[in-house]
Amino acid sequence: MLGDDEDNEAFSGSISDPTEGLSPDIPSASTPSTADAAEADVSGDLLVTFWGLVVTLNLALFATSLGLMLAYFRGQLQLGGGLFALGVVAFAYSYYKYRRYLDRDNEDDENDDGSAERNENSGNGEGDNGSSGDKENGDADHN
Repeated sequence: MLGDDEDNEAFSGSISDPTEGLSPDIPSASTPSTADAAEADVSGDLLVTFWGLVVTLNLALFATSLGLMLAYFRGQLQLGGGLFALGVVAFAYSYYKYRRYLDRDNEDDENDDGSAERNENSGNGEGDNGSSGDKENGDADHN
């Protein structure tokens, strides 16, 4: 029993923990608040269109794959075919929504560019399409 007391005294503080200092330093990172994410440089229309397409494409992928598996592996042609058709329609609808958004976005860009060009032309006198030159030529023909 005397040996046990000597062992406890030897390990009570004279030897440090060998695993101490072996762990890497953990870097700290700031987490963005939800207010920062809400104030992103994305328009509301783009955000709604994006998440709508994400949900629709997830539905389309799930329905087509499940429909094909049901039809092939279990022989449930009616249910599998219906799910497959639903998936194909969802893919087509997603494509339609995507193209409609692109067309609407391109129209907005063209309208913004066209109004800027009209404002530039109206300030320098070139906006009257050469009508003063036509008047001069017309007066010369009538004399």
